[in-house]
Amino acid sequence: LSDPAARMAVDRAVAGLIGIGNVCRSDDNARALGDKDGLMAATVLLCTHPLSFVQHAALGALNNLVKLQDNKPKALSAGALDALTAVLFDPQGPLQYLACSCLRILASAGEAHRDLHRHIATDARVRERVVHLTKSEVMAARGEAMRLLATVVKTARVAELIVPIATNGGVDAFVRMLQEEHPLFKCEGMIGLAVVSAAGDECEALLLTND
Repeated sequence: LSDPAARMAVDRAVAGLIGIGNVCRSDDNARALGDKDGLMAATVLLCTHPLSFVQHAALGALNNLVKLQDNKPKALSAGALDALTAVLFDPQGPLQYLACSCLRILASAGEAHRDLHRHIATDARVRERVVHLTKSEVMAARGEAMRLLATVVKTARVAELIVPIATNGGVDAFVRMLQEEHPLFKCEGMIGLAVVSAAGDECEALLLTND
């Protein structure tokens, strides 16, 4: 940024976002920040800022804010789903990782966030992107994309949302999770496969033919 005033404004925004991310590590602080008028909307908006270092700070702050259950619906109401979906298509691995992580945290709320599950499971463009990221060479992005798919099938609880993921690369992703070194991936991969196996004959047949 060549304009000193613009640079100062950006620096202040980033400093504020980093502060939010650090302060809201406690539930009480996260609740207070989530209740502050305009803060969630501004944080979500900055997730798609044209400068990647601003995006990174905003995504980090949003990740910590939505770890509090009460803040999840506030983030979604502020447009987090569209913002995070846009970031999924960014070419930078660290941003992909943070977007997948935040979507995973939001998806973990279960049936309360059915629209999010449906968005990932039935929007072919979004689903294909997440599945593509499960093959990323960037381990952080790959791992969070895998965990996102596993979380969606685990919390969606209905075949109409599980089957589209399972039959469009989800099973392969869960199998690859079993091959990751970290026990967390192995555990979540096994859970994903177990849920898929109970989702219907099509999924069961797919599992039986998977090498």
